[in-house]
Amino acid sequence: MTLVPEPTNPADKNAIAVYANRRLVGYVPKNAAKRLAPLLSGRRVEAQITTCYSDGGERIGAHMIFSLGTPFDLH
Repeated sequence: MTLVPEPTNPADKNAIAVYANRRLVGYVPKNAAKRLAPLLSGRRVEAQITTCYSDGGERIGAHMIFSLGTPFDLH
């Protein structure tokens, strides 16, 4: 998955699109995007997203893992 900030999105300046295999599959929820957008600083970021389900099969949330690098990143 790839997270792609969309600062020119007319619906939300903090919008972050989620792409899988170069296809738009959705957006990071608005409340989370508001906190994440400043951290991404306009960069595309590879991410791993895992959906969580209850014992009854009901979707109850998702976990997202990504790296923004560190001051010691040599890339």
